[in-house]
Amino acid sequence: MDRGPALTVGLRPQAPTQTPPAAGWPAASGAVLADQAIFTSIRSPVGIGYRIIASSGGLTADEKKEITQNSPSNNSLLSSAPAARALSGYPLTSGRYAVACSCYAGIEPTARGGERVYTHVAVVGPDAFAAFECHPLRVEAAVRAAAPQPLTNAPARLERLALSPPSGWRPSMDGHDDDIQRLVVLLALLLAQQRTVVVGSPAREGLLARLLSGLPRALRQSLSFSVGMKCSVSRTFQLVLAGPPSGELERSVAGHDIRIFDWSAPPERALSAFDAWLRFVRRRWQAGRFEELDRLCAGLVEEASADQLALVASLCEEAESARCADAGELMELNRKHAGERPTSPLHADLLRQFHEAVQQRQVQLETLAATHEPEQ
Repeated sequence: MDRGPALTVGLRPQAPTQTPPAAGWPAASGAVLADQAIFTSIRSPVGIGYRIIASSGGLTADEKKEITQNSPSNNSLLSSAPAARALSGYPLTSGRYAVACSCYAGIEPTARGGERVYTHVAVVGPDAFAAFECHPLRVEAAVRAAAPQPLTNAPARLERLALSPPSGWRPSMDGHDDDIQRLVVLLALLLAQQRTVVVGSPAREGLLARLLSGLPRALRQSLSFSVGMKCSVSRTFQLVLAGPPSGELERSVAGHDIRIFDWSAPPERALSAFDAWLRFVRRRWQAGRFEELDRLCAGLVEEASADQLALVASLCEEAESARCADAGELMELNRKHAGERPTSPLHADLLRQFHEAVQQRQVQLETLAATHEPEQ
């Protein structure tokens, strides 16, 4: 993944007499605080190799172990270009979420040579992640804004990182319209919790942004993924947006219940329990309504079962139909949901929006009838 200048990290040593606030508490600027770690290769008295060389005080030993397991080392990025980048995100067993930005930073100090891989990891708690709509790309944007310079000679103890949710920010939705069927297949695999490696796809970051636009926030919290990083079965990501197909890759994933999705092959998809939601998402994507769908999914904070998502899709589409329905159609839509009792706050909100759309349309039709004007 090559998006211009490499992501870099600027850090300051933590004042030894200051007790840091808990990660996730609001900072003075209104930002949220994230724990952080730097994972790279250095020479030290204990040897040469990849390890966490610096971290903030809130990271636990188990979290550091998981970060180490999931972070790339020498020759792990897809591109060898100096400005190459990679991104990964994954839930930690502690209940927090890690977003890791990788790039090259100087020469590898080991005998293997090449570029040194440098990874900056931000770890956010549930409340802090919710402030970013549980969207890893929003967290990445905040990390890039908060930490503009690399620091390979960081002190071992770091301050927590203040991250501000970017106001009005939306991820790039680069891609091609004829890729929509492939996107639907991939979204079905994500909803089914199937580990998948995508090979041969263009615009990998745009592809990730599009997929996330159709993934409810409740499921974004559990998604693990990597972009711009070579596939390794030791990193148990659910979604890997890798490079071109290869026999080596096929051999490495054999026996691990990992599906290889070749972007160049005709997309095929079996029936899914989530078909109602997938049809809804496909129609939104086909209409180019990616950002609108992304905002809707950001609000889907409750359990995202197939039935719940089918209900969301139905009410959204019926509210839209009500806005242009004739009197007979409007009566039928209204009858369908008359007396319906909401089963959740989300259901109640969608019903409210539906009934508002019906009432607004009724007023329009009555006004047209009173003036005897045909509808344009």
